[in-house]
Amino acid sequence: MIGFTSSVRAHLRVVLVSLSVMALVVALLPISSSAAGPAATVDQCVNGAVGNPPTLEPCLNGTLVTSFSNWVNGDANASKSHWREGEFIPYRSIITGLDSSSHTLTFHYDTVHGSKHAIDYIGSYDATETTSPTATTFHRNDSNPCFDVLGTGVGSGCTSPGTPPTPASTLTVPPANLLGETTCAGASGSGTTPTQVGGDFKIFAPTASTATLTAASYPALLENVVSGKGQCSTSMTVTFSLSGAAPAAGWTVVLAWGGHIASQQDWGTGNSATSISGSPYHMILDSIDTTGIGSQDRALAASAIFFAPTISTTVDVNSAHLRPVPARIAIRQPTVATLVTSPPDRVLASHSPWASQRLR
Repeated sequence: MIGFTSSVRAHLRVVLVSLSVMALVVALLPISSSAAGPAATVDQCVNGAVGNPPTLEPCLNGTLVTSFSNWVNGDANASKSHWREGEFIPYRSIITGLDSSSHTLTFHYDTVHGSKHAIDYIGSYDATETTSPTATTFHRNDSNPCFDVLGTGVGSGCTSPGTPPTPASTLTVPPANLLGETTCAGASGSGTTPTQVGGDFKIFAPTASTATLTAASYPALLENVVSGKGQCSTSMTVTFSLSGAAPAAGWTVVLAWGGHIASQQDWGTGNSATSISGSPYHMILDSIDTTGIGSQDRALAASAIFFAPTISTTVDVNSAHLRPVPARIAIRQPTVATLVTSPPDRVLASHSPWASQRLR
């Protein structure tokens, strides 16, 4: 009996040692990141500080004579960004650990903030800061959302700074419910529903992944949802497919889009972006497939948004004499006139091509 017990104990020791060795081996084995499932982040572009003149910088993480790091995973204000009403703030999502199948990214954005219109709809990431190598009065352009993520190798799906990148696939942004936004959470309009400027989602990915955007939509009952006092938000889903043999860590892709800054031209005086204080421009990533993203909320402060009118003078000419008539304000851009500006943090010098005025 004693011999039998000793034999059992010896056998158990062998089993326990074997299990311990197996556990150690498993712990030391490399685990591919794809095993953890997909992950995603959201960045916004900061295009240079407000100033006289504004600092012009591209939406680029890379070097174009000067080194730039302007796709940021954080919030932005007037010390980093300058935008006008009616322009598009560029966003990108870097999505990793993807297998070769269909995937869906879900995000939402603030359409109304403080009962004023904020980001009223979605468009192209390169509608304002374009991919052109030629700068304009207010924008550096040369936008590139994928260089720092995908590189420039053969089949990488991206290009070097200074060369416009070509997306693997594009998909038209569906029409937003702007009529429903008009009075959401106490907001107001001009009496006419704004016309949405057409735009596209664009995906950048390795050639071998054959990335294809397949659908974009607003989930049922998630357009212009009242999310607090004077607050409304709209959700969107974007679906894309990947194929081919995925690398061990899974595919990495970049999905880019833009957020339209609500304008007085569309919504009427006092109802648009420049009438909001604080940081009202929020783009929030919710999930990739069934995986929650966590805290991925990018905000842009209202101090970085400007309205730029001009002043023109009309002269009445008749056969007897030449007499000036009262000046009339014409909404054009840029301005070269002296303007009374408000609030103080948006004041710029007179006779500048970049001046701001909050119209009441």
